Amino acid sequence: MIGYDTLLGDPIILDTSNSTVMSAVHGEGVWEPFPIAASLQAFAFVLNAIKTASTGRENPVALESNPLPEIERKKIVQSIANVNGEEINLEFWELILE
Repeated sequence: MIGYDTLLGDPIILDTSNSTVMSAVHGEGVWEPFPIAASLQAFAFVLNAIKTASTGRENPVALESNPLPEIERKKIVQSIANVNGEEINLEFWELILE
């Protein structure tokens, strides 16, 4: 485990055998990891894209006054899919961007 998402507290897991970054729903007894990034490089790309999108939206008050436009959200999700070769669970990132 290399971290956790701050939305639900689910673990972020690095599979060192192939550098896939995964997450899993916690609190269900058994973890069933699913890929959220095809590699550490892809994970870094995604985090950078989210950091860029969060500028001016760092807290609930700022987000309310400057919501992420749907078109921008779709572009970010598409770029995440492109960099990962469609091999990951995009729903994870869509929830992060909501």
